[in-house]
Amino acid sequence: MKRLLLPLLCISALTVNADAAPLKKARLHRSPVKTELTKTPREKAGKSLRRAQADDAKWLASTQEISIFIDDEWLPVERFDITYNAQGAAETELDYDLEEGTISRLTYTYDENGFITRRLSEFSDDEGETFENSELLDRTYDSRIPSLIVANDQQLWVDGEWQKLGNNYKRIITRDDAGNITKMEIATLYEGEYDVSQYIEISYDADGKASTISEHVLDYDYANDSFYWKDGDTYSDIEWENTDGQIYQIDNLFRGDNRIKSATLTDSEGTEYSVSASYTQGSDSYIATIKTDDGEGFAMTAIQDFASTDAFGSYRYTTDVTYDEEGELYNEKMTETNTNDAWGNNLLYEVVYDIDGEEFIEERNVGTVEFDATYGYPTLYTLEVYDYETDEMGYYLRIAYSNYHDLAGVSATPAYDPAAPVEYYNLQGFKVANPESGIFICRQGNKVSKIIK
Repeated sequence: MKRLLLPLLCISALTVNADAAPLKKARLHRSPVKTELTKTPREKAGKSLRRAQADDAKWLASTQEISIFIDDEWLPVERFDITYNAQGAAETELDYDLEEGTISRLTYTYDENGFITRRLSEFSDDEGETFENSELLDRTYDSRIPSLIVANDQQLWVDGEWQKLGNNYKRIITRDDAGNITKMEIATLYEGEYDVSQYIEISYDADGKASTISEHVLDYDYANDSFYWKDGDTYSDIEWENTDGQIYQIDNLFRGDNRIKSATLTDSEGTEYSVSASYTQGSDSYIATIKTDDGEGFAMTAIQDFASTDAFGSYRYTTDVTYDEEGELYNEKMTETNTNDAWGNNLLYEVVYDIDGEEFIEERNVGTVEFDATYGYPTLYTLEVYDYETDEMGYYLRIAYSNYHDLAGVSATPAYDPAAPVEYYNLQGFKVANPESGIFICRQGNKVSKIIK
């Protein structure tokens, strides 16, 4: 048993998903936060920073240049030129591949809740003189849960036409008369048709709260050359801390609008676990205890402790699992730490395992930030990553931010010049030669003020 622990623990770095492994394995150490763990540090840092600034910052960087550290020097590899809408979300992104000399252009459309409904990707190999279609993504969302994607339509441009060759799926939501979700099916595109590949069913008691949640996954029987429905995990005898009946996944039932206080969990292998949880009022933090005992010499106790540490998405998540095999005890512990600053810069992401007192680092990314002395916005983000072979940290990626604008579209300048010409802009960010009536932004050097005419 003990020799199997390490490979099982390594599975835990996967992102939370619907077809999870049995609890006795990787699920015990799986993070409840849907991070982008399967991406490279370069992909994680670049995408997350652009998104965080668009959401949270007063000032928005219109230019971002990414460099990677190779042979003891920084090599620029990619540059983004970004325009924003009035809400601070990216409208267009020009992605310059500085190594290949190509340009990708992304154009975004959003719904009233700020979620992407369309993303058009185009490609240019002639320095931007002409662009050709590349990828088209269309999304629709659930009427009750604004963030829940119910249709993801991805098409690629092939031979002069759009073809559905990407990640195409639908979530089919069924609700009862009270508006509670009773079934959620995921259908994926296969040979031109959407086929259901997994689903969960939810049954409710007379009080309107879910009493049972069960998952089912389409599997293949090679011996009989046929598909069949395989039972996954099932929660029963559920007591809720809070619930709104909008349950569309069986994972991560310790956070959000549907949090379990206690339940019985039966995994796909038929093993039963008792589940209990306690919560911190007004916070996402919780402590969950999961136990099983087969009555034949094997018992397990797992304690999951999730603590939200600030308002910027930072957290600490630990799992402490003790196995008892006929009186012989084994212990595994995983600690995942994620720290962001107010701008969304990731300062630390770390996963550390401790197996029977022997500690080792699974992953460690450390970010440092330089800020503008006048306005306080980030100008340079540097990422270091852990090297398994040398057991040391090393430079990996750097992002330089420049050409900042505020939400009114006015550019920041390095210093105030009292002799600088006065410029006026309307609230849409367009320059106005002779402002007459209304509200305008006045800029002189780096001094910006709002005036009413």
